[in-house]
Amino acid sequence: MSSACSNSSCTAIPSTITLRGLAGDVILVNVSYNPSVYQQFQQFYIRLRNCLPGEINNNESCECIYCKPETYSLTTNDSKCFECLTGAICAGGSTIIVKPGFYKSSDSSRGLRIVDCNDTHDNNSRCLGGMNNSCSEAFSGPACLQCNLENGYFMSLNTRTCVLCSDSNALIAMAILLLTASIAYQIMITIITYKENKRIHLRYQTHHCLNPIQFLVIFLAYTQVISVVANVDENTISLLLTATDVVGNPYTQIMFSLQCLYLLRIPDLFKGLQFQVLLHVFSPLIKISIVMLFEFLRNLIWKDPAGLGKQKSLVRIGAVTVVLILLQQPGIIGVLCKYLTCWQLDPFVNRHYIKAFNSIQCHTERYNLFKSTVVVPALTFWALLIPSGIFVILYKMRRKLFVSESLRIIFGNFYNSYDERSYHWGVVIIIFKITMYILNSVINISPMIKGVIFIMIVHSYYYLLKRRSPYTYRHLFLSEKYCCIAYMTILTIAFVRFSTYHSGIKYACSILIVITISIAGLYILLNVFWLFLLKFRGWVDKKKEKRKQNLVLLETLAKLKDYHNQNPSRIDNHHRRGAICVELPER
Repeated sequence: MSSACSNSSCTAIPSTITLRGLAGDVILVNVSYNPSVYQQFQQFYIRLRNCLPGEINNNESCECIYCKPETYSLTTNDSKCFECLTGAICAGGSTIIVKPGFYKSSDSSRGLRIVDCNDTHDNNSRCLGGMNNSCSEAFSGPACLQCNLENGYFMSLNTRTCVLCSDSNALIAMAILLLTASIAYQIMITIITYKENKRIHLRYQTHHCLNPIQFLVIFLAYTQVISVVANVDENTISLLLTATDVVGNPYTQIMFSLQCLYLLRIPDLFKGLQFQVLLHVFSPLIKISIVMLFEFLRNLIWKDPAGLGKQKSLVRIGAVTVVLILLQQPGIIGVLCKYLTCWQLDPFVNRHYIKAFNSIQCHTERYNLFKSTVVVPALTFWALLIPSGIFVILYKMRRKLFVSESLRIIFGNFYNSYDERSYHWGVVIIIFKITMYILNSVINISPMIKGVIFIMIVHSYYYLLKRRSPYTYRHLFLSEKYCCIAYMTILTIAFVRFSTYHSGIKYACSILIVITISIAGLYILLNVFWLFLLKFRGWVDKKKEKRKQNLVLLETLAKLKDYHNQNPSRIDNHHRRGAICVELPER
């Protein structure tokens, strides 16, 4: 066995000896040493152990076979060594090193499962891999998709990435600044809408006029719907989705700052989410209550000379209510739908998390309680009762909508762009957006089936649009038409992208989706730019005309002054003033 003996001591490496038997068997070992001078003999026992992970129990030969490099075994129940999977390095036995950009699933019931993190497969990946299955500093959890709360990172709805929250003083300052800016923006929009609807009513009595606000309303709806349609294949254009979501719902950055501030005080993610949902749902109602209180105090302090104070207050409250619905309803429905949207972080573990707040698990007791008591009733109110109530009012008042100034000021945003027969089209657009938002949250099947359902809804809306144009101007109709074509084109390209594994084709599809989104959006914005340019040109022409009139007036006054200086007395013998004749330059 060995000849490495010196001074009655031998070093033996029994690699060529295999002990066979069952686990727990005791084997007697005889060792003899026979030098030339004397003889040494010794006996001892060896108890056979169980096979360890990384070894295969061969019952026929009664031995444990160690898995070679490039193969692995995780349990002693395995009947063979498995080949190493993509994304892992198998050093032999049960030693597995995960490559950067991959994650080892916690599901060990079916052996080794490697999840592709779908980002850079290097040290810049959120999944660092290694023997400890590590994540980068900002991430943790299954597939490194959750934010590392211990390091102070939270999920931002704007960028859908983990963002480090600032200190409390900075958060307080930012929250105050953003809230002030948001309220000032809403007040400004309310005042502009009030005055614009009033002007539109006066112009409508004489002639119709195309307004850039009408195109901006279409553009806002476009960004809101496109963020849902393109979400069928979210990884394709995540940055563009972020941009459209910010335009369609600018309230999310305020919510992130307030959520960070709340979590610094109460480090409970679910309570932070409850706070955010409740703030979204009730903030318009709180603002309307404040406006009602202000109008009540105003009527107590100041009396309208015509005795119409209460009527004017009701009109102003109604205008504020409609503006808040238009501005905040998409965001409210969006956050409620995001609460209902759950997905698996680890595709091999049947555990679902809220997609937008993926550190919070779905279907738990408190998740279901908040869902049934707050989320579903709020979604019913904002997504069903509000549009239904607006439609009923418009239907009941349809004969007065275009002749009543009060109705135009309050509800004009819903029908200013449409002819008298299509007064309801603004509600149709709201229902279309709500349907897309809700289906995007409740449909958790394959993206292909979701895309088919979306394209059927868009086709139905497009059919109603083409059946009889609700718009009074052709360019408004073309803007809406190009938006629908963009929705259908994006979904069609997404289908092509789903059906191929070729990276070049996938990249080309992503570029085509971005181009499609840009073309429809640019057409709308060009119309807005052109109308503003015409308004600016009209303003310049008015300034020129006014300047010209001022110049004529100055020249006339100068000529009159010269005439008076040259003719100091123009009274005849009968005390009558003579006529004045002043020559002015030709123009």
